[in-house]
Amino acid sequence: DEDAEAEIMQFLKETTSSEQAVAVFETEEARDEAVAHAAEKGGISFQGGMLTLEKAHCEPDTVFWHNFGDTSLFMQVFRFIQGFGWILLALLVWTLAFYVPYAWSVYSFNYANGQEPGAIYSITFTMVVVAGNAIMYEVC
Repeated sequence: DEDAEAEIMQFLKETTSSEQAVAVFETEEARDEAVAHAAEKGGISFQGGMLTLEKAHCEPDTVFWHNFGDTSLFMQVFRFIQGFGWILLALLVWTLAFYVPYAWSVYSFNYANGQEPGAIYSITFTMVVVAGNAIMYEVC
């Protein structure tokens, strides 16, 4: 249907893409031949530009396609700052929700006459800190 084709073409023209593409070949030999052929010719001419081919360092099913995209310097800096911000936020939450209660319990416990916290008390707060550490591990 022509309307659907026109709609698809309009969508493709408006879509932002990256400077890279992934070509999937039937066999590794076909891939190697294409890479060698492109290297011999100095690239492949396409719509006024030159395409270069190189062997990927990973298989297509191991690429996290959600993150494959805009590679401009602005976006790289933006994502770096965004990631740093998420880590700082997680560290703040970890400090306030997990470490401060533990530290307060240790600070406020009465250690007079050699008293020590009971086993359940110690295990409970140890597990709170372990849970907080596991969350930080996932964030980072």
